[in-house]
Amino acid sequence: MPSPPWVYVPRHAIYLIPDKHPKLFRIAERGTFLAWLDTQNNVLKKVFNNIVRIKHDSIFLLDAKYRLDDFYKIHLGGTKNYFPKDSAGWKIIFPPDSVYNSRSEFRYYIYALESRVKKEHRDWMCAPFYHNMFKVNFALFANLTIAISYEHRFSRTYALEVEAGYQFQGVPGSSIGPMNSNFFPIWKQSGVIANAGFKYYFDKKGYLEPLLIYKYLSMSQARTGFPAGQEDLLQDAYANHYGIALRVGTMTRLGGIILDGYFGLGVKVMMIHQLVYGGYEYDDENTVSWYHPDHSPNVYNLVQWYPLVNFGIKLGFGF
Repeated sequence: MPSPPWVYVPRHAIYLIPDKHPKLFRIAERGTFLAWLDTQNNVLKKVFNNIVRIKHDSIFLLDAKYRLDDFYKIHLGGTKNYFPKDSAGWKIIFPPDSVYNSRSEFRYYIYALESRVKKEHRDWMCAPFYHNMFKVNFALFANLTIAISYEHRFSRTYALEVEAGYQFQGVPGSSIGPMNSNFFPIWKQSGVIANAGFKYYFDKKGYLEPLLIYKYLSMSQARTGFPAGQEDLLQDAYANHYGIALRVGTMTRLGGIILDGYFGLGVKVMMIHQLVYGGYEYDDENTVSWYHPDHSPNVYNLVQWYPLVNFGIKLGFGF
């Protein structure tokens, strides 16, 4: 005789949690069950039916009874499958019968289980603790820069990071430049970059990093209005950049790869040695008005301050 509608009828279940990418899967009563049995001839037999009852590791279908370990593969939804014969990377949970006695007790048990899985997932997403890490800064590719960083973690709280790289010239110096603008000739410069920072990890993923920044960039026979911001000039320029910044970042994992993302603010000073040969009246003209008949330059030594905004994503590995 069916139970009255006001009587609580729990759905007994088996819960499965993978160690990698922890997530809660369940096999529950009154649900559809899809699995495969490995026969004596090594031919997989498909089992597809509704689950009538679950008792610990026993699964009662409409036409048969099985144990969880009887199956070669159990489909859990989407592309996820569980292989009972290879269960080393899984946690299998059989709730005790007592949790099914009342709705509140059952809900409390499931809430605690879900909270545990969420914590395990957050912990798993944290990058494993390594004393040594090498990372490539992919965000700097936009500046045509290849930079590799090395981080040494003294403990789970403190680390030292150094980064070195080279910025390549992307367009000819005398060209009008991308988007017909030469105000900031980032793709016309080339040179070395170097950073050093001290990291403080305030939890398993997040960190603060005071950073020292240095760049030496040069351009030769470049057409640009930088740094005066007026007409385009034909110039050579050699600049030392000194900066300080504070970054906030998070260290996670992408499978077996370390993923380090950050955002920072700071200030830098540029000490520029500039040799200006002449100017262009309009951007679409290629004729230079030379300052001197012998094409010798005017020489300037400039000191300019700029705000720093930097962000990036580094991918790497540790050992």
